[in-house]
Amino acid sequence: MSAQAVNQETNSQMISLSSVLSRPLILSSYRRFQLMRFSVEEINNSTSLLPNISLGYDIFDHCSDTYNFPGIFKLLSFDGMIQPWSKEPKNVSKVIAVVGPFTSTQALTIAPLFMMDLIPMVLAELKKSNFTLLNQSVAFDENGDPNYGSYSIVFWNQNGDAEEIGFYHFRPTFHFINNSQIQWYTEEKPV
Repeated sequence: MSAQAVNQETNSQMISLSSVLSRPLILSSYRRFQLMRFSVEEINNSTSLLPNISLGYDIFDHCSDTYNFPGIFKLLSFDGMIQPWSKEPKNVSKVIAVVGPFTSTQALTIAPLFMMDLIPMVLAELKKSNFTLLNQSVAFDENGDPNYGSYSIVFWNQNGDAEEIGFYHFRPTFHFINNSQIQWYTEEKPV
């Protein structure tokens, strides 16, 4: 690479960094961060909420596709290394779930990386969804709970196949889960 190309690349990175640093702070996002931080701290300091369990979090910038990947790779790595797909998993990330990002484009970009290790990604904006599927309305209230309609409860197998194990209807008396169809996986074998 020529010195001019290196200089141009460095300048574009500096411009990119300065534009990121000059963005305004979004107060609602900052409040969500503080709420999450406080909740994790309360759970970790409580002996009754989740005894013998410690929660953690890692926050990274996912405002564009190019900013998504360094943070994602850090989450998925163990001692700076990412386990190849063809190998038997040994040293894997301790991440068990991901909340966010806010837009479909960002979610579609990073979701396949989490799916390879069966790490679920929950979108915070799900509660704002409201659509019709097969002539049935699908919507969620301000808490993210379904306010009408019925929903299938799906179990994702380790091979990536989905199996319907029950259903949920917005009225509490109309729900069912077939627990015998659920398999919990440990490091050694299914339980």
